[in-house]
Amino acid sequence: MKTSVSNFTNSFLPNAKNALIKIAGFLVSNWKSILFALVVAVTIWLAISFQLFPDVLRTIDNVPISAEPSQFMHDSDLELAEEFIETVNVLVEGRRREIAGLTAENFYVYLDFSNVRTPGEHEVPVVIRVRERPGRTEPRFQITNEPETKQVSVIQTAERTLAITPYLMDVRVLPGMTIDEVNIVVYPPTVTISGEKDLIDLVYSARVEVSSDETLLSAADLPGELVLLDSAGQPIENEEGKINVEDRAFTVTIPVFMHRELPLDVEIINFPDNFDRDSLYGRITFEPAELTISSPDASIANHNSWTLGTISLNSITLECLSSGIPIQVTMPEGYENMSGIDVVMLEFNDVEDYDSATFQVPLTSFHTINVPAEYSYSYITRQISVTVVGPSDVIQSMTVADIQGTINLAGTDISPGPRPVGVSFTIAGTDVAAWVVGEHRINIEITRD
Repeated sequence: MKTSVSNFTNSFLPNAKNALIKIAGFLVSNWKSILFALVVAVTIWLAISFQLFPDVLRTIDNVPISAEPSQFMHDSDLELAEEFIETVNVLVEGRRREIAGLTAENFYVYLDFSNVRTPGEHEVPVVIRVRERPGRTEPRFQITNEPETKQVSVIQTAERTLAITPYLMDVRVLPGMTIDEVNIVVYPPTVTISGEKDLIDLVYSARVEVSSDETLLSAADLPGELVLLDSAGQPIENEEGKINVEDRAFTVTIPVFMHRELPLDVEIINFPDNFDRDSLYGRITFEPAELTISSPDASIANHNSWTLGTISLNSITLECLSSGIPIQVTMPEGYENMSGIDVVMLEFNDVEDYDSATFQVPLTSFHTINVPAEYSYSYITRQISVTVVGPSDVIQSMTVADIQGTINLAGTDISPGPRPVGVSFTIAGTDVAAWVVGEHRINIEITRD
């Protein structure tokens, strides 16, 4: 047996080797003919393939799906609960040369929302269309995708604008001061929220909560945090941000005040130096005698009384003494008359013995001061009628000689010619209790020396 195998090996291997050498030599010497034959064979195969199998299948991968809501959905505030980002593989069948150059841009794929009328879960058809290319003949092929749907969640949205109320959580003021709850102001005064209608319907009201670590000494603007409330007044959690709130900073203006009940006072002005002020001041009373005044800070604590204003002595007539003088109550900015009384009556007590008399004061009782150099003057008015008010015994003992008129030319137009000038009157004596009422003017002639 060993001899037979050895004889076979010795005879076969040389023959096989010689055969391979001959084949290799043939291929080398005839490579052009072999290559030509191969090209002819492939061409014939392609021709036969196009004739017997003219249409082929092709897949265009990852064509994006558009999810634009319908006009009905827009009009009904319906929208997708979350952004839709998906693609589809488009299957086409046609001639190779017709479909070879197709890409995802040649197709428009969209969700058909035409049957979506309510919020909820919906199976929406996927529609595949070929995009039109103006000026170009569209390739002839067929889209062979099986009908397909996508499940989407549709919600109904809503938007509301709410008025905001302030809510003071931990705000302290100086002892003796009070927060003016009625006049607290929130800015901006409203807030707009939007989102899924079911969530928006849960919101009943909105407030801005403020707190401060500092004690307020006066009105303050404090930042606040917006809180949405349900119908029971409980805060609504919005941790996932499903309720959209416009991004605004909220400020709460907190006015504070301190108030005191103060006796009233008035200042009498334009009285001569020799006038006995106590003779008149001691008879003044007010109705009401006090007002409750508030200040926007602690400044009201510095007041022991509240002055209603000033009254010129020459405006107090005998009728004023008997009937009183109404005074309109006005307040500085930030102060408030909490009593609500707009008019206070200034009254005079124990004036039954007061009287008035009229005197014709001649020019000899006039005295002119502050006459500029190089100018002189003369009186055109020869006398003037003057009414005096005071205690009856003082009036009865007076003569016209007791009344002196002073004309002060300081600040007066000094150009030559006639002109009216003011006259202030003084009654002779010390601690005089009578006074001249009204304003008076006389005419003088000014000449240049």
